[in-house]
Amino acid sequence: MTGGKSPRNRGDYFEYQTRDDLISRGYIVGRSAGSRGSFDLVAMADGHKPMLVSCKVNGVITKAQRNAILAAAIKAGATAVLAHRPKPGHVSYARIVRERPKPGPDDEISQLDPAG
Repeated sequence: MTGGKSPRNRGDYFEYQTRDDLISRGYIVGRSAGSRGSFDLVAMADGHKPMLVSCKVNGVITKAQRNAILAAAIKAGATAVLAHRPKPGHVSYARIVRERPKPGPDDEISQLDPAG
């Protein structure tokens, strides 16, 4: 692809950006490289429910992806989370529920600051 980053490279970069954002908030983060599972990152912090995070630059998640991450989160006793990029350089989070997540200020995951 000429003239810009491939969609794969953009996705990988966003996963790293999300990982770094979660680490800056006090989380320990593991990355599932290659998107071979239903989630991209696992984030844990003392006193908080673990999070399985699906990173989508454009914030779009299919019904099948939503169901897969929800099933994994239920099995693991974790919260399913969608990380997306509302504007360049920013990461926003929305809890994934059975219905399509609607990211926005009211849907921010309040548990993201373990110090708070």
